[in-house]
Amino acid sequence: MRLRLDSSNKTSIWRVNSDGSNAKQLTNGMADIAPECSQDGKWLYYQDYMQNLQIMRVPIDGGTPEVVTAIMGPELLGALDSVSLLTAGWSPSPL
Repeated sequence: MRLRLDSSNKTSIWRVNSDGSNAKQLTNGMADIAPECSQDGKWLYYQDYMQNLQIMRVPIDGGTPEVVTAIMGPELLGALDSVSLLTAGWSPSPL
């Protein structure tokens, strides 16, 4: 996976072969970050920075992105499979 910043300052995620050939754009948001492939190779998970770091997913061959979490961040640490994610979050200490 590669992140690409284009001339309009949009950050999108592309899938490419290890030699850089066969580039395919997978996301088209304003600031898509932290790409992680599911271990079964079916999905790309990422965070949409412009939408409160919500976690999104898109099929590895491209398609329509889906919202996985509609809450602000947790940090995406890894995609274990097509249904399980490894995340980290925080909550403020009670007063």
